[in-house]
Amino acid sequence: MFSVFKFSHANNVDRKLYVGNIPRDKDLTPTTLIEVLNGAIRKLVQSGSFAITSADAIIDNPVNGAWISPDGLYAFIELRNSKEAVKLALALNNVSIIGQKLKVGKPKFKKEEPKSKNNNDPETLNSSSIISL
Repeated sequence: MFSVFKFSHANNVDRKLYVGNIPRDKDLTPTTLIEVLNGAIRKLVQSGSFAITSADAIIDNPVNGAWISPDGLYAFIELRNSKEAVKLALALNNVSIIGQKLKVGKPKFKKEEPKSKNNNDPETLNSSSIISL
């Protein structure tokens, strides 16, 4: 079962990947992105381009969550476990999906800063914002 998640520090960051240069398609939903990426991984495994340690990667679908940015330019995906994250980032980077070469990597974060006494300060309202690659 797939899930759509809200990306936050509370989620397991080690299982997350940044996916940039995603196709700008109004029909691309988080669920569709999950299905497309799992299909791409299956093709990589079947072609021998990506070695896995168990058949679970094909059967269970390693990508199990996704969030697409409001502008549709990038996404974050969640994987079953952190061991797969690094391997899949390398395997999926520059893979072409719907005519777009994906840019895949580990997400980077801004360091949390103490909240300012001024509650109207926009710099402190989203102290855990995400930096894209």
